[in-house]
Amino acid sequence: MAGLGLGTVAIGCVMWRNPVASRLFANTLFLAIAAVCLAWPVGVLASWILIRRADRWAMAIFGLLVLMGLIPPYLHAAAWEAVAGASGIVPLDWGGPVLLRGWPAAIWLHAITAILGVLLLSAWGWRSVPRELEDLASLDATPRRVWWQVTLPLASPALVAAAAWIAVSVATEMTVTDLFRIRTFAEEFYTAVAATGTLQGGAWSIWPMVAFLGLVTAVALWLASTLAPHCRWTGLFAQRSREPAGKSAGVGVFLGLLVMCLVIVPVLGLIRKAGLVVTRLDDGWSRGWELRKAVEMVWSSPVDFHRELLWSGILGILVATGGMLLAWAIAWPARRGGKWAAFALGSSALALAVPGPVWAMGLLEAFSYPLPLLSYLRDRTLLVPVLALCIKTLPWAVLVMWHGSRRVPEELWELSRLEGATFWERWWHVGLPWLRVPLAMTWLIGFCLAVGDLGASLVLLPPGVMTLAARIFDRLHTGADAQVAGVCLFQMGLFWLLGGLVVTCATRFNRLR
Repeated sequence: MAGLGLGTVAIGCVMWRNPVASRLFANTLFLAIAAVCLAWPVGVLASWILIRRADRWAMAIFGLLVLMGLIPPYLHAAAWEAVAGASGIVPLDWGGPVLLRGWPAAIWLHAITAILGVLLLSAWGWRSVPRELEDLASLDATPRRVWWQVTLPLASPALVAAAAWIAVSVATEMTVTDLFRIRTFAEEFYTAVAATGTLQGGAWSIWPMVAFLGLVTAVALWLASTLAPHCRWTGLFAQRSREPAGKSAGVGVFLGLLVMCLVIVPVLGLIRKAGLVVTRLDDGWSRGWELRKAVEMVWSSPVDFHRELLWSGILGILVATGGMLLAWAIAWPARRGGKWAAFALGSSALALAVPGPVWAMGLLEAFSYPLPLLSYLRDRTLLVPVLALCIKTLPWAVLVMWHGSRRVPEELWELSRLEGATFWERWWHVGLPWLRVPLAMTWLIGFCLAVGDLGASLVLLPPGVMTLAARIFDRLHTGADAQVAGVCLFQMGLFWLLGGLVVTCATRFNRLR
């Protein structure tokens, strides 16, 4: 923490000497702080209530919020554009103002997309608190005092990590800020390199912010890694206190509003946009809605966007496979701690702190040397975007594989070594049976992140290649029409399906002993 404070002061002094960089730093910092202030308390409170309720409704609500958190930012932007944008329900059907514009839109959308990380990390923290300590403290103290003196201090690393994760994800994401023309470091760099095609246009202003985000990310990953050997997802919704919690009327209203704002309203906005029918009359225009048209828009999306869907699938498969192998190579030796653990934390922090466009243009510069092979690989293959996406998905893959690798019984591994087995024989007979489910989780998570990414892949796609995310992002600049709403609903369904597979893998992994 002291290093983080000193680093912040040093970077602030560097920024102060450059007025443009200081303005970008101020915008980025304001957006990150605003998103943290909005998403962090709501996510922490919701995770606490849902875990303590310990019923089927809590599990269902938690699952809905997590699935919506898997949705990429551009899909959230499309959904809320259909609700409160220039062509949304609020201005056109209700006669209200356009609410989704400028800073409020950027803060709101970033806070929504951060709910997944806050829910998972804070739930991880609450579940890491040993129940025995809470029961022992409850013999001599009130439940409120137990929570303040026992539960909160033990869960605080995960809660701090959740806040840091929001700040880093907001500062390095450019989709929402580009759509609503908010000048941050990531957006400014993306705009510069998109216009010039080189690093010189925007690299001068990004590195102090990258250094600051690297410090924040390293602290967050270190805090999260301290919980890895102590927390299990088994019994996540099991009752952990003798007093029933989270069953008052106010709690019910809070959860209902949360589900309404994060799930029901955006999905209904897309459904309404997909089925919108505009009819010309003698005295003007008539707006209506047809269920048949909405179904047709969703049903025809795989046909209308088949090329984009195919390229997204190919890119996702390559990134998921490569990222899984790279994460295993980093996380397996790091399971014992030491220098390999420091390398895993450092590489993950660097990959997460550097915005996607920076990695993209760095790889383009590396593949721009006048060599025929490099030119062919850059312009005729998917190697460059695959490398960029493998780097951006590395932190999540490493954390999953690291946690899984620490569950492998060290006694069995050492016993097989004493029996004379080679490394690959030990890996095949001891490591792989314990890591099959974490490997599947890592692959699915990498696939989801690759399919939904824009920052690291948008400027790297070779000629003739267009992913579904890039197509939707391009169409969103002109407004979400019925066809865009239909393909957004279709892609939401795919992400929910993949999210369900990840949850199934996590449940199976927790049953292993």
